[in-house]
Amino acid sequence: MSTFKKLLALIDPLREKELLDEIKITRIMPRIEFYIISKTGLMLHKFSVKKTQDDNKDQLVSGLLSAINSFAADIGWASGVSMIRSGSIEARYSQGEFVFGILIVDYYKPGIADSESALDAFASDITERFESVYKKELEEAKQSNRYNITLFQDFGKQIDEIILENNDQIAEIYQQQILIQSIYADVPQEIILPLLHRLKSGENILDELPDLILEYPIMLKAIEKTNMDYEPVWTIFKVPLLKKES
Repeated sequence: MSTFKKLLALIDPLREKELLDEIKITRIMPRIEFYIISKTGLMLHKFSVKKTQDDNKDQLVSGLLSAINSFAADIGWASGVSMIRSGSIEARYSQGEFVFGILIVDYYKPGIADSESALDAFASDITERFESVYKKELEEAKQSNRYNITLFQDFGKQIDEIILENNDQIAEIYQQQILIQSIYADVPQEIILPLLHRLKSGENILDELPDLILEYPIMLKAIEKTNMDYEPVWTIFKVPLLKKES
């Protein structure tokens, strides 16, 4: 049983039905990918949150991203590229010693400082973990200039571990954003600000949301905005979302 459905059991059946008529647990699945590319431009591993139909273009994509990074170094940008955007696509670079990682999302709306930091840290953690796990293989490949990419095919399990390690932190950010958007939606500040303070102190306030939403239905719009504006963040870290029925 989901966390939210467990919480619903705490209220009377009539109110439970009323709330379930308005809200459901959902997961939004935008396109989110992570590429690990050697400094010579070879894709060593690709991790995709959602399977896509463009797998045959992976080397083409990694070649383009590598060329952009190399061009930046050639013109004197010693640390390479940190981020590029084109339309709804955002590519966030993380530079390592042997490789660089690129987190690609479509679509992401910047604006939450905590989630921006979380995405930067996520990209860095993956790149650092890859170089730590495969340090010997990468050193040998650098010397011989030959890469056996089959050695890296199981690295997705390591990425899953990194996601799990950060889940609680991102779930807290999710709750925080619902409360902030609720203030913008004219839920009284004297109701929301104490909850924000307790959340920042490490308390989990999820068990208070069902009653609060029933008292202030406008919070449903705050939830929907939070879900849609930053959906890749919640999707990456597998945060169960509250969502208004369409």
